[in-house]
Formats: sequence, structure tokens, C-alpha cells
Amino acid sequence: MTDMNIENRKLNRPASENDKQHKKVFPIEAEAFHSPEETLARLNSHRQGLTIEEASERLKVYGRNEVAHEQVPPALIQLLQAFNNPFIYVLMALAGVSFITDYWLPLRRGEETDLTGVLIILTMVSLSGLLRFWQEFRTNRAAQALKKMVRTTATVLRRGPGNIGAVQEEIPIEELVPGDVVFLAAGDLVPADVRLLASRDLFISQSILSGESLPVEKYDVMADVAGKDSEQLPDKDKSLLDLGNICLMGTNVTSGRAQAVVVATGSRTWFGSLAKSIVGTRTQTAFDRGVNSVSWLLIRFMLIMVPVVLLINGFSKGDWVEASLFALAVAVGLTPEMLPMIVSSNLAKRRDCDVAAQSDRQTPERYSKLRRDGCAVYR
Repeated sequence: MTDMNIENRKLNRPASENDKQHKKVFPIEAEAFHSPEETLARLNSHRQGLTIEEASERLKVYGRNEVAHEQVPPALIQLLQAFNNPFIYVLMALAGVSFITDYWLPLRRGEETDLTGVLIILTMVSLSGLLRFWQEFRTNRAAQALKKMVRTTATVLRRGPGNIGAVQEEIPIEELVPGDVVFLAAGDLVPADVRLLASRDLFISQSILSGESLPVEKYDVMADVAGKDSEQLPDKDKSLLDLGNICLMGTNVTSGRAQAVVVATGSRTWFGSLAKSIVGTRTQTAFDRGVNSVSWLLIRFMLIMVPVVLLINGFSKGDWVEASLFALAVAVGLTPEMLPMIVSSNLAKRRDCDVAAQSDRQTPERYSKLRRDGCAVYR
């Protein structure tokens, strides 16, 4: 079996989990060390682009050109997450204790029952959780609506049936596949990891990946840059961002124009692998850590105070049942039941004021981001 056949067979399958040493089917680094013709041959493509049938088949094999991103959970999951808070757990435990001491035990003894404390705690917990859920749900819904309004496209060369008539088409970038020939111009977003086939005065901003504010020049062959030797290969010790004849997904064209072939799409791109590594690893904000620390402080304080009160009251009066009830009442009294409600209502108020001040200027913020930023006002 020839090397060309091996490469063509590789093209017909996505990278497997067992290929630890090969993170992508066609690593973009490798294509910097091949000529444009060699890259096209390895991708089983042509300077006139793919046919519609080829593009359709490859889309089935490689999937859509999308990077990993956090999916918005269903409304029921969001509702449950709104109550997933240590402080809420403390309040629910105290509501159970209050139910036992104020209702169940008096009911067994034939005494007057009182559910006021239980109802107050449950009301505060419910209002806090529901308010938090509504703010999260409304923000996620607004963000999804904005995403549907924004459509990013790419200009590609596609050949009709029988390899006749290559024409330029504008398609959603999600439909790009390896082997597609794309056109880049000033202001365009690089839609995938691409190898340049032709370029003219092309400058790419890589600030999203490197943090470098100045754009860098890209070229299809070394001879396109004054003082360069067309026979000289790129230095293999260079970083991926320093390779001059490839462009990475997520960067954008500041000036010039180019024609390029798509090498990798979706999670097989360098940008996609970065996104995949961080998705779902949301760190706690300072606000979350503060609330958790308060919750654990209250728990530790109760674990100390309740036994102390129980022992002192029990030994001094000799009635251990009454001492236990009094100790549990102390635990309920130590907890500020309205704290979650106050925090949620203040965050909701800040969010409404901030959105009103920034109307039509900024994407709606996540509820958790409000906790991190506090009451900062953007002007």
C-alpha cells in the first residue's frame, strides 16, 4: 500500500482516542513543512476545492466545525442548581429541626404547635432559589437568542457534479471540512486551521491566542517575503504561532487577502483543543468562596455551641430533653434565614440596573459573573 493510499485512508476517519501520539488527523504543524501541492495531495483535495458530494461526505465523517462549549442545561437542571448551595443546606436542616421541635414533639405531647419558624425558613429558601433560577434562566435565554442572530460565514470554492464549474460560495463556518479551499480578506475570521495556498500582503492578528497586539505577516511560500529563501524550510523548533504559512482558527485578518486549504476543523484545531480542555472547568468566584466560607463558619460555630449549650443546660437543670430542645433552638437562632434572599435580590437589582445602563451595547452577563464583579458600573 502506497503512502498516498495510507493518507487517503486516514482522511476517511476521525482521530481515535487511542491515537495519543497523534492528537489530530492532520496536525497543522506538519503542513508548515510541506509545499501547498503536497498538502493538497495529503488532504485529497484540489486548488479548485471539493465537490459538493465530497464536502457532504466529509461533513458526516468529521462533524460540524464547532469547538467544544458549555451547553445550557435544561430548565429543570437550572432550577435544581439554583438550590445547590451550602447555606441552603444549612437552612433546610434547620427547617427540619424546627419542624421537629415546634410541631412534631408538641403534637405528640398534646401541646400547641407552631409552624411559623418552619414557614419563614422555607419561604426565604424558596424565594432565594427561585429568584436565582429566574435570573440565570432569563440570561441564558437572552444569550441563546443573540447567538441565533449572529451568523458567521466563510467563502469557499466548490465544484459541481463531474468536476465542472468551480464557484465561490458563502457557507456557515460550521459546514467547513478538511480539504475545503477558502478565501480570506481583511476583517475575516480565520474559520479553521488552514495552510496558505496564495497570499498578498497578508497580516494576521493572533492576539486572542498569543496576547500580542501587533499583527504578524503570513505567506504561502518563503519567497513572498523579501530576503527569504524559497527553498528554506521553516524552523521545526518554532512555536506554532510563529509558523508563517499557516493560520489558526480564531485569529483574524487585519489586512491583505489569501487563499488557503482547510487542514483541521472543530475540536481537531489548535483553538478547539484549548477550548475542549477548559470547558466544564468553571472555577469558583470570590463571591462563591465567600458564601461557602460563611456557611462553613456557621456550621462549625453550631457544632461547638450546640453541644456546649446542651451540656451546660443539661447538667444545671437535669432535664436533658428540654436541654436538647433549647440547644436546637439556639442552632436555629444562630442562622440568618434572610441572608440568601437578601443576596439574591441585591444581585438581581444590580443586574437589572446594569443591563438598563448598557442596553444594546453589551451581551447580557451570566448571573455568576455579577457575583464576581459586584456592583461595578461600565461606562
